[in-house]
Amino acid sequence: MGTPPLLPVGATFCEAAGAVVTYLHAEHPGTTWVVTRAIEGGHEVVQAVGSGSAPRSGDFLPPSGGLASGRAWVDLKDPSGEVLGGLGRLPRDVANAVEAPHCLLELLARLLSVVLTADRARAATARRSEVLQLQANSDELTGLPNRRGWASVLDLEETRYAESGGGGWVIAIDLDRLKVVNDEQGHVAGDEHLQLAAFTLAAALRETDFVARLGGDEFGVLVGGPTTAEEIGHLVRRIRDAFAAAGVGASIGYAAYSPDGGLNRTWWRADQEMYREKRRHREVLDLRPPAVGSRPLSSAG
Repeated sequence: MGTPPLLPVGATFCEAAGAVVTYLHAEHPGTTWVVTRAIEGGHEVVQAVGSGSAPRSGDFLPPSGGLASGRAWVDLKDPSGEVLGGLGRLPRDVANAVEAPHCLLELLARLLSVVLTADRARAATARRSEVLQLQANSDELTGLPNRRGWASVLDLEETRYAESGGGGWVIAIDLDRLKVVNDEQGHVAGDEHLQLAAFTLAAALRETDFVARLGGDEFGVLVGGPTTAEEIGHLVRRIRDAFAAAGVGASIGYAAYSPDGGLNRTWWRADQEMYREKRRHREVLDLRPPAVGSRPLSSAG
């Protein structure tokens, strides 16, 4: 009997399956050895080696007629007994088959089961980590990235700008009169107003732009890709028009990226422009004669 296959530490199920079928074919030629993963309605080939036309990775093998049975096939199982896949030869090679000891197949199947179970556990852990990371970086109310997500993207883009010499724009947006909506109509109406604003803003942007809710009634947009002053002006007008059509009041400021201070400084400059516009909005509202029985609109916030 030849030397058993060597596997690197932390080998994946696919790597382990390849080593096993290669070893079995070398020791017991004249047949096709296959490792499968159980899927709904049959088995998916993970690795196969044989003389002639062996199935390819990803091929589907139905239980009826696709797999060997009895001592020529061993199931892969997890600790609970769930069938995860199988190891063995294909029945079409029975005429030329050189039988491997069943105890050897069982041993290799148990080893593969351990590797596959570990693979599944790693994948489940990675998915949980991705979900937790997404939740940590997402705003629950609007579904947009939150301030943490915004900061992460700014850091990534700052690195990219440093490496490629690129640049972009930051748009700062603050909703007008959200405090009035909350005070006069309740916080449920205020939440709905925020959701409407988020949906309207996201729909007005391009696929390359990144938008986040930064907290309260503030939103930030990182404009993606090379953008001229004329193009940023057109984008901001589109945002204003979309907000006006949706009945959302907003103050907007924007600034071009400068290596001096980086994206965080650019964000601060856009924020300052936004607050200047917000003050102008308040001054205009304060100059309007109040309607009978209405309260001053300077409390818009």
